[in-house]
Amino acid sequence: MEYVFVAVWSIGALALGSLFAFHPEIPTDKFIKQMTRSRSANRLSEIPARSTLLIKNRIGGVFFMIAGVVVPILAFTRGISFGS
Repeated sequence: MEYVFVAVWSIGALALGSLFAFHPEIPTDKFIKQMTRSRSANRLSEIPARSTLLIKNRIGGVFFMIAGVVVPILAFTRGISFGS
């Protein structure tokens, strides 16, 4: 059962990582839209520039994709022990 959890987690990490790495405008636009709805007008200037958010989302997506590959490799080669 532990292997199923790691496999599903890695597939999810790769999917989300690829979304953030290859299409960062989708989560960035959703974030900006949500922030403009929830914040008052005087705090909107605190939102970073869209280009900065795109770069951060792209870098985060790459790290998440790397984790989606490295974590299962380590778990499957070294054995999984979730306290059992």
